[in-house]
Amino acid sequence: MVALTIIVFFVGMTLLAFTVIVVESVWLVALVGVVHITASVVLGVLIVRRLGDEERGTADEEEADAAPSG
Repeated sequence: MVALTIIVFFVGMTLLAFTVIVVESVWLVALVGVVHITASVVLGVLIVRRLGDEERGTADEEEADAAPSG
């Protein structure tokens, strides 16, 4: 998931740079920038959720290990 996030981030930055250099349209650059920022926020939220799920899973496992078996 982390590798995918990094790849998507760099692809977005490359697209933004390409748009700025080649197209030079203020509105298109703004649109690509907004899409990139939105996608970065969504990816950030997904990563935080995933880490939270993993943390809860680890805590649940530790609780189960600590509980007396009988």
